[in-house]
Amino acid sequence: MPAGRQQRVLYDANGGENAPADGGLYAINAEVAAASAAGMTAPEGKRFIAWNTSKDGSGTNILPGETFRIAKGDRTLYAVCTGGRGAD
Repeated sequence: MPAGRQQRVLYDANGGENAPADGGLYAINAEVAAASAAGMTAPEGKRFIAWNTSKDGSGTNILPGETFRIAKGDRTLYAVCTGGRGAD
C-alpha cells in the first residue's frame, strides 16, 4: 500500500497530559480500537470519560476499546473529561 494511502490515529489529551500514542498506519475503512486512557492525566479536577471526534466534544464519543472506521485522512480523537478526579 502506498504511504499516501495510510492513515494515522492521533490522540489529544485536550487540556490534560500524556495522551496515548498509536504508531499504526491504517488503510481507509480499517476498523481500529480506540486506545485506553491509562497513563493519561486529565485536567485538574476532572476525569476522563471518552474520546470524541471533535475537540469541543460535539462529535461522536468513542469509548476506549470501541472500534471505529478510519476515514480518508488522519483521525484525531480528543479526550472528553468531566468533573471528578484523574483519568479512569
